Amino acid sequence: MKRTMLVVVSVSLLLILLISCTSKESNSIINEPSKEGFYVIRKHGEHSVTIVAAKAENLSATGGSSEFYDLYTYSDVPDSLEIGQRVMIEPDGPVMESFPYQAKAKQVKILPAYQPDQADLNEFQVVRMALETIEQSGEWPAISDVKYDLTNDRWIVSVKLGEEKSEMEIPDQPND
Repeated sequence: MKRTMLVVVSVSLLLILLISCTSKESNSIINEPSKEGFYVIRKHGEHSVTIVAAKAENLSATGGSSEFYDLYTYSDVPDSLEIGQRVMIEPDGPVMESFPYQAKAKQVKILPAYQPDQADLNEFQVVRMALETIEQSGEWPAISDVKYDLTNDRWIVSVKLGEEKSEMEIPDQPND
């Protein structure tokens, strides 16, 4: 009887651990905005994505832009990645120094999405909605900021497309 009880408790703990690890990797939510990682801005076929840095670099000291966003196209990514997610991707082997940089993915981590307690939508959903409204052109969009406006129950997404900057207002209403 003790042995059976030990097995049941062990299996239960293992299931709880597996469920909590799975949810943290793919669906976790944070209450504060983050500039960690890269946004998935485009999918190319089943296992390739283009990502753009969530935080700009200032390259003006070397004659570059004061607001530059790194851009990568990765192959061999899970098909489950979606536009709008923030991710960290570790390259597998050399990175081709084209623009965007190109590499094969070794490891992919989906980062938590920002969602204030009062909001119905989260950062991932809002960024995806904003990117869906941008016309496909030769320019790569960068998400420079994502804010929730509690007073007006809306999201403000700041997008840089080439040298042009714009803000998009997205109502905090889920699409059912």
